[in-house]
Amino acid sequence: SPHSRNRRAGVLLAEGCTASEAKAQVGMVVEGLNALPAACALAERYGVEMPIVFAVRAVVDGTLSPKDAVLSLMAREKKSEF
Repeated sequence: SPHSRNRRAGVLLAEGCTASEAKAQVGMVVEGLNALPAACALAERYGVEMPIVFAVRAVVDGTLSPKDAVLSLMAREKKSEF
């Protein structure tokens, strides 16, 4: 939905805003950004592969552009998910 706070924040990040700027522009709690550190910490702690979540973290941290995040995810080797 275009009214989703998480979607609006994601669009702002894709447009080049920092996480802080996106949160300020949304003006309300953005649950996805707030939950991201905990999701990454739990995945690391329990050895769960979560490439999309880690790519999102890199975009939010500013260490990876949205375009490069998509390219790196699309370049991953195919494997069984079961």
